[in-house]
Amino acid sequence: MKLVKASLSILTAILILSGCLDYKEKMKLNSDLSGEIQFSIGISEQLFNLGSNSPEMKDFNEEKLKENYSKKEGIRFISSRSYSEAGNRWIEVKIAFKDIEHLMNATEDSTQKGLTGQISLIEKDNGEIVFTRNIFENESKKDTTADDLSKGMMNMMFGNFSWKYELIVPGEIISSNADSIVQSTNTVYWSFPLSSLSQQKLMTVTFRADKGSTLIKYISGFVLLGGIVFFFIWLNKSNKRRRSQN
Repeated sequence: MKLVKASLSILTAILILSGCLDYKEKMKLNSDLSGEIQFSIGISEQLFNLGSNSPEMKDFNEEKLKENYSKKEGIRFISSRSYSEAGNRWIEVKIAFKDIEHLMNATEDSTQKGLTGQISLIEKDNGEIVFTRNIFENESKKDTTADDLSKGMMNMMFGNFSWKYELIVPGEIISSNADSIVQSTNTVYWSFPLSSLSQQKLMTVTFRADKGSTLIKYISGFVLLGGIVFFFIWLNKSNKRRRSQN
């Protein structure tokens, strides 16, 4: 009976993730905490063909994803493409979001929710911002034996597949539990094996938003524009002066 439960646990997890085997994501946050996200979902061609008639596989469609995100408030669809690579069928979608709340609302009723998880941004009094992301949160109590069996089966079936997350923040990274951090580009990276999808994943980054740099860019732009306008006014007056002297 416990083995049956373990098998059902695996099946449920697969269905939640729409048969997804590989997932790659790049998210960039702007200084005003809007941003862009590009995600690529890859499904084994064999798995796709095996379950081609299932509702989950029918939802694995570029046009449906494009239509879904094009209708969401606070979301701007940028681009999408479909391609095959290394035996996988991939769909890549890129969107812009007004803020994290709009991004969460956009994925609330989609199969993307299992991979996006729950994201929050908390601004602290000292100017630091805490980014938290909880993936595959499962609050239900589990049978330990069944859970161990499901982990073993997941490792055998999906040990070679992974989720990969990349996040670029708009300022200095203070701390993070990421697998790797590149301070020069304010970028953090995580990679999780698909076989661990039955376990909750928590990603955190604390950073200091570089809002000042954006303000400086605007000020510099206005100063440059003012200089150009002043130059043309001076040039016009000089031409008039020459004409009057002639």
